[in-house]
Amino acid sequence: MATRLIAILSCLLALRAPADSVTLLSRATLDPSCDVTLSDVAVLDGPAAIAMSDLVVLPAAQIDTTSPWFTVDIQRLRDAISPLDAHTRAVLNISGRACVVRVRAVNDEDVSEQSSHPIRALDPARANVRAHVEAALVNYFQVPASELRLEFEDRDADLLNLKTDDRAVHARIAGLSSRIPVVVTVYDGQTIAASGTVRITTHVLREVAVAASPIRRAETITPDMLRNEQRWLPADAEPCSAESLIGAVARRSIDADQAIDASAAQPPIAIHRGDVVVVHCVLGSIVIEERARARHAARDGEPLELESLDGAKRRFLARAAGPGRAVLIEGPIGPERHS
Repeated sequence: MATRLIAILSCLLALRAPADSVTLLSRATLDPSCDVTLSDVAVLDGPAAIAMSDLVVLPAAQIDTTSPWFTVDIQRLRDAISPLDAHTRAVLNISGRACVVRVRAVNDEDVSEQSSHPIRALDPARANVRAHVEAALVNYFQVPASELRLEFEDRDADLLNLKTDDRAVHARIAGLSSRIPVVVTVYDGQTIAASGTVRITTHVLREVAVAASPIRRAETITPDMLRNEQRWLPADAEPCSAESLIGAVARRSIDADQAIDASAAQPPIAIHRGDVVVVHCVLGSIVIEERARARHAARDGEPLELESLDGAKRRFLARAAGPGRAVLIEGPIGPERHS
């Protein structure tokens, strides 16, 4: 009977909107005196996800304030969500690997005094366009100026050295890459005195996982293979912490002492071929759980073909949601799909 209900629900589910999503940010800067909530470390899409904005993922009492960084990984997110009702858990599509969080220092607001090249954008007598651009980048990355390395191009020198005096300046970050484009407009009363786009090669000091020894392609990463270090990384890098990589599988060979980014590893297999999986079938307030057998391996969040355990051996698709669990995403697979 349950299998028939799965078939009916799966057809109806194909017509409903996609599941709400919770996507981990790659980085954030937070106050260590406050609890870390879901909205602090993830992008929330959909009413069910947004309703959990204030869900505490990491209590302030558990934050290690002796370190300038800590990590919130996808497993911690799952642990925080696990006490919720089955319906809410089933409609959420959780993705990402880990959010590296920088602990905001008490004096972060006065970032200009922490740089070997102080930013004086608020001093009209000494300000130029370069100072405004530097201030915009400090604000964008939410780090002290001492944690940014900026290389300006000679061809932009005329605009960058332009004295702004008491004129208004708008410096807008136009994209994120290793050479960040910043669109600058200088206003003189109701006229535009100067404008242009400058590109700055930008490196940010970040905590990142580093290989303590060579790691072979397809090798499972263990704690002894990694250590955390602070390194200068390109602005568009996606660094991972050592904690977030444990159990992941290397996509390619990694040399000793090499910094590891998000593209170098992938999540481990969550469900293996032949595993019996609990399938969550959700429609509105109705949730049905049924067991089915996996026809192939899948990582967390990947589509998975399953086969019912009754004599009919009905096949259908679901999305892997951690070891031994999946959420129904599509109706039964007919003979035309699998001969």
